[in-house]
Amino acid sequence: MNFWLEGWSSASGSERINSISKFLGVYGVLVVLYIFLNIGVNLIIFIGAGYRAAKKMHNDLLGRILRLPMSVGRIVNRFSSDMDNMDESISMYLSDFYFFLNLVIVTLLAIAISVP
Repeated sequence: MNFWLEGWSSASGSERINSISKFLGVYGVLVVLYIFLNIGVNLIIFIGAGYRAAKKMHNDLLGRILRLPMSVGRIVNRFSSDMDNMDESISMYLSDFYFFLNLVIVTLLAIAISVP
């Protein structure tokens, strides 16, 4: 998007005035595309990866807890609070990781393109 804005701002005065709808249209498409890609990645992270990670941790934790010599009430209490904490934190950390990974990749691409 920044490259498009750079091209728009560096265009000559008459070119900028004559093709303002083209510049705005392409910029609008880029913004909408960015929004949908960002929402799509977040949905994949929260629903897909978060679910798989939580399911694996749940099964591993359940298998280990059921072998412990504790009362059922204590097991349920500890298990439910631990699973709640994992479900919340896994999705958040995965989302942050992919956001910053995307930011690093885009920044490196912008640097690689702008430096000859």
